[in-house]
Amino acid sequence: MSGGEKQILAFSSVHAMNPDIYVLDEPSANLDANKIELLKELLIKIKNQGKTILITEHRIYYLADIIDKIVFIDDGEIKSQLTREEFLNLEDSTRRNMGLRTLKIPEIEEKFHIVENKKSHEAELVIENLSCNYGKKEVFKDISFSASAGDIIGILGENGAGKTTLMRCLAGLIKEKSGNVFIDGEKLNYKQRLDYHYMIMQDVTHQLFAESVIEEFTLTNENIPKEKILSILEEFNLDKFKGKHPMSLSGGQKQRLAIAVGALANKRILIFDEPTSGLDYIHMYKVSNIIKKLSKENHIIFIVTHDKELFEITCNKGLKLENGRKVKEFLVK
Repeated sequence: MSGGEKQILAFSSVHAMNPDIYVLDEPSANLDANKIELLKELLIKIKNQGKTILITEHRIYYLADIIDKIVFIDDGEIKSQLTREEFLNLEDSTRRNMGLRTLKIPEIEEKFHIVENKKSHEAELVIENLSCNYGKKEVFKDISFSASAGDIIGILGENGAGKTTLMRCLAGLIKEKSGNVFIDGEKLNYKQRLDYHYMIMQDVTHQLFAESVIEEFTLTNENIPKEKILSILEEFNLDKFKGKHPMSLSGGQKQRLAIAVGALANKRILIFDEPTSGLDYIHMYKVSNIIKKLSKENHIIFIVTHDKELFEITCNKGLKLENGRKVKEFLVK
């Protein structure tokens, strides 16, 4: 199952128990727009049944019609408590300074410029008719596109559309059933592609292995100057945790650490799978800036995301999947 499908399953299992109090920790983190709307409808239904709901969340637009009270916590302390009306009347600048996300869904489709489904053999990366199965189950089929240095390509689609599997296959983490991948005109098999790619996974706990935060960087590249590591840790507000074990960090801190490690991994092609899951506005914006900086260093970057706010401020191209097929390839105006 995809990360979003697992998320819905977890909520459904709790809902089936019919508790009086629900505690939800980032319930929308890996969900597509349709699943978020489904989550919202379920929360309204539960609330109308007289249940108590406590939600810790960064993606807040879908909660605007549901919440009664907001408790704002910063650095382990309750800084303010607001009614729904007080919260919705906050100025955008005030909300952003608090590190809170948008209350309106960005209409990114208005900025799409659909391009023909063709690939350029002059591009650094060319994918031809790539297909992949898990056992007998077809995940995606006949995907073709190309990418050049500096591209930041958002991979869009509903939960279970095949986005993560496509990126894992591209990176050489799983073997394709058929199709070809060319880098600089050279056809590479899945094992060869491992040398060119670094993928920050959706569940970053699977790729944090060191005994300390600072040691995570040397596992991927022993030659990174220490000052460069300390600089990116400071940029992501992780410098005070440099001696801590990665598993002692919060979910959002682990996410930022994995992104920071990937940024310094010195790989040609970088893949970010839901990089802003569990991140507030401030750190989402920092991740966006890091990704745009990497694109200027001639990396090819892919972002698997349901985060329209991130897509809007970061990506210059997009690829949309539906049921394992490419349905749209577009430029961002």
